[in-house]
This record gives sequence, C-alpha cells and structure tokens, in this order.
Amino acid sequence: MHPANSTLPDAARRQIEAMPDVHRFPFDIAASFDQQAKSANQVADPEQKKGAQQVYQQAMNDRGRLPRIQLSPCLRR
Repeated sequence: MHPANSTLPDAARRQIEAMPDVHRFPFDIAASFDQQAKSANQVADPEQKKGAQQVYQQAMNDRGRLPRIQLSPCLRR
C-alpha cells in the first residue's frame, strides 16, 4: 500500500503544511476548543461573554470547513 518512493509533490506538501494545526493531535485540538468554550462561558460581563462565545463559535466553524477544502489536482486520483 505504501510505495517505496512515496513523496508528495511540492504543491501538495505546501497545501498540507499551510493547514492550521497540521502537526497537532486531534485530542489536543479538541481540548483547546473545550478550554476556549469554558473560558468564554466564565466571562461575567454579558457583552464580553457574547463576544467570547462568538469568537469560539467562529473558530469552530472555521475548523469545520477544513475537511471540505478542495484538493489540488495533484492530490486527486
């Protein structure tokens, strides 16, 4: 399943490396989001809390869009 010479093309490697958190474990990413949500919910001021929750939600939305990034032609088979 893994050819001996299985290096990715430079364009593919750059696209992967440009993704945020590419070198982090999924558990660590989830733990970071969990901590961000807890911090946002502990803010006392209602306006600041709303802002913190919006930042958290936007980060979750951005993360959710990552798997839908269209692969460059060099990665399609």
